[in-house]
Amino acid sequence: MEALNELINAIKNTQEYAQYHNELSKLKENEQLYRRVCEYRKRCISLNVSCEQNSFEEVTAIRSEFEDMLKNQCAMSFLVAEQKVLKMIKRINGAILEAAGLDVEFLQED
Repeated sequence: MEALNELINAIKNTQEYAQYHNELSKLKENEQLYRRVCEYRKRCISLNVSCEQNSFEEVTAIRSEFEDMLKNQCAMSFLVAEQKVLKMIKRINGAILEAAGLDVEFLQED
């Protein structure tokens, strides 16, 4: 558990993590925009985890529905910062799985 706490602290000390929380604080200053961004995030996650292959039409429809929000600098800065943190965590997760010798090749996309 000590190693886990060290990893968490290492993540919290990254520039990506600091930027994410900075952008999140700015976003939360506008409650309406924050709710809209959260709805967009929910819809995107729902689309990504659905059993069906994401269709171009579905992705286009979501982007069209949230076009106004996606043009907002504050919203986009947050979404970019969030994506950077998520990519960092994905890389960490991949490194842990590889180092542990777990067979996860079946999860790779064809």
